[in-house]
Amino acid sequence: MKRHKDKTTPHPPIFLRGDECDRIYGTTPEFRKQQRCSGEWREPVHFIRLNSRNIVYRSKMIESWIENRDQTEKHLAEAENLLRKHYSKNRQAA
Repeated sequence: MKRHKDKTTPHPPIFLRGDECDRIYGTTPEFRKQQRCSGEWREPVHFIRLNSRNIVYRSKMIESWIENRDQTEKHLAEAENLLRKHYSKNRQAA
């Protein structure tokens, strides 16, 4: 896997389709499925199921996972911050 170096998009969008994730980060469909099924990538932190056939990936968290594979605590802290922001926005909207 590679870090985001695509010159055409300096910052990847918030969510990526599988093919975009593969192009930007060097993943494969099999690798993404393995990470989801093993629980290494978790919903809604790393991906969101739009329906039974469509999954989008959260680019910031995929990049964090790639960069911090040897520093699990750092990646988990970023995931916790993301979830805290997500749930606090949902509470304000309700």
